[in-house]
Amino acid sequence: MNEEKPRSLKVILKTIIHEINTDTYLLMEYLTPIVNGCKAAFDVTVEEAEKLHQLDEEQISSRIQAVSASYSSKSFCFKATDSDDEFSIVFSRGYCKLYNECTDADAVIVGPYDLLADLMNPDAKVSPFENLGESYDIHGTDVHSVVEAIGLLTFPILLKMARDGIDPSSLLAEDADSVITMAASDMITKMIQKWVDLRLKIKKV
Repeated sequence: MNEEKPRSLKVILKTIIHEINTDTYLLMEYLTPIVNGCKAAFDVTVEEAEKLHQLDEEQISSRIQAVSASYSSKSFCFKATDSDDEFSIVFSRGYCKLYNECTDADAVIVGPYDLLADLMNPDAKVSPFENLGESYDIHGTDVHSVVEAIGLLTFPILLKMARDGIDPSSLLAEDADSVITMAASDMITKMIQKWVDLRLKIKKV
């Protein structure tokens, strides 16, 4: 019987799933509203976007709440391009499990095995933004699923931040929640913009 390698993709995904389910640092509570907001932004028409400044906080909140709840019922596949390995993280009612196959995935994160492992490893220091479109890509049944996949890819980095704590010399050290929220928002919006740019380049070819 083959033993699982300590740094294998399966082991790393198991660790991430445990962290998501226990949510010791409440990261999903920070992450989910940001993802919901980004999903809602994709549902806005050009005409509506021109009038967004006229909306009050309650109206904006109503639009965000209108989108389907993130990470409540989704399947994310991690598919290696250099081996037959594939695993899926499946969310159901906010709880997730790991499966050794990908069936009817809502989003597929595809790339070299080692890179996929590093992307989900909080200690690997691999940027999901810099490598997107270069070494790996994300495909989905719809844009909402892709946005949720992007949010999932930022989880390991946020976990690393939460584990390490905030630099005491930072002016924001007293408000760690704000630091993590801002970091999540910045990473997700940049990755979404890059993913959209990549899709537009493909269409032009």
